[in-house]
Amino acid sequence: EPDPRPVPGRLRAGDIVFVMNHENVEAAFEKLKDVEGIEMVAEPHVSEYPGDGGSVLRVMGISFFDPNGYFIELKQIVE
Repeated sequence: EPDPRPVPGRLRAGDIVFVMNHENVEAAFEKLKDVEGIEMVAEPHVSEYPGDGGSVLRVMGISFFDPNGYFIELKQIVE
């Protein structure tokens, strides 16, 4: 018998996290925020990461649980 689906709303060690690039994270958020079964975890926000040669890479992201309980992050590189 297969393992039960993950419980939406929490992550455990070993859970799968899907991370994907997206061309417009803010538009995706607007489309997804009211979809039944989607549990938003983080609204659009910008994080900074070290880039090449001392530069800073700015990434906008959202995160949510899909209706099947999987955790998904959508990311967009911003200038």
